[in-house]
Amino acid sequence: MSIFQRVKTTFLEMTWREHLLYWVLPISIGWILALMYFAGTPWMQNIVAPAFNRELGLLENLENILLLIVILISISLFWNAENFIMKGIILLCFFASVFMLLEEMDYGNHLINYYKGISLQEDPVNRNFHNQGKNTIKIMMWTGYAIIGLFILIMPHVKKNNLPFWIKNLTPSVKLHFTVISLLLVSRLPHKLKNMNFETNKSLSGNLSEFEEFVIYYIFFLFFYEMISKQRKATLKTAA
Repeated sequence: MSIFQRVKTTFLEMTWREHLLYWVLPISIGWILALMYFAGTPWMQNIVAPAFNRELGLLENLENILLLIVILISISLFWNAENFIMKGIILLCFFASVFMLLEEMDYGNHLINYYKGISLQEDPVNRNFHNQGKNTIKIMMWTGYAIIGLFILIMPHVKKNNLPFWIKNLTPSVKLHFTVISLLLVSRLPHKLKNMNFETNKSLSGNLSEFEEFVIYYIFFLFFYEMISKQRKATLKTAA
């Protein structure tokens, strides 16, 4: 079966819940937030990304929630992993997720500034790593894309008969291909809306990649969700 046929068959065999989870939700949430920010009233814009500090908005906090879920799943995966190699890989993923969560939360500085009444404009110093310059954020984004390309788009189509079992455990389903497609759709809409010259609160000026980051974190959430689902099925099978 060709890759195209496999992807097509997977799409046709997915349940409505799987369609909702794998592509309807990320597209709907991403597009709604983009429309609220660009075409909505000021109060809608401030829900998505407040003028005072975008870090306190719904968009950024959805990213934080997804990362937190990934961290919690990683703990469960590590605790129940029976193989040393898998434990090491999961531990690495755990620390990477904690690092990204701390980065997204600006190591708590935006909350401290909020309680002190200091706006983002009044404290322009970047205390995290990924906002130190355009090259830094590009490196991190392209690293994320490389991981998605290898594990999400390529590995599901590689024959695994002679591969170690831990690689099989790290291989997601073809269903995640549709989440990657949703990433492309969500990432382009904010730029299209920006070109339409809507009045905004300017909080996301130069930071439209936040919409893209939201779906990237959603992809990693689904990746770990599938891993823990496979682990639980294996545990139940062993117990039976």
